[in-house]
Amino acid sequence: MNSSTPSLYDRIGGKFTINAAIDRFYEKIFGDERLKVFFKNINLERQIEKQKYFMSIAFGGPVYGKPRDMRAIHAPLLAMGLNDTHVDIFLEHFRATLQEIGVRKDLIEEALSVANSYRDEVLNR
Repeated sequence: MNSSTPSLYDRIGGKFTINAAIDRFYEKIFGDERLKVFFKNINLERQIEKQKYFMSIAFGGPVYGKPRDMRAIHAPLLAMGLNDTHVDIFLEHFRATLQEIGVRKDLIEEALSVANSYRDEVLNR
């Protein structure tokens, strides 16, 4: 992408869309029996805010502070059994959420590609 091409963050709708998507996305995640175990002992509001920041950075939005080490963050989840199947479920929920809030199909595919590009880092491989 050159400097004159708007970032995915901008094309998807910026902070407003990221916030709406992540709020709705986590309603799905926290209600999914296959994923709930990974969120039992965390501050859910803080998790949502961290995810909003991560997605903003991943999609080319504003960066403030220092991004954290994805491998280290997810290591405890791996010990709990986090695997490719769980990542696939996350991506399914993310796709459904973006569709529900009216994001264009091409931007959904791009967003999913970006999110999926972190799979190996999250799964520490």
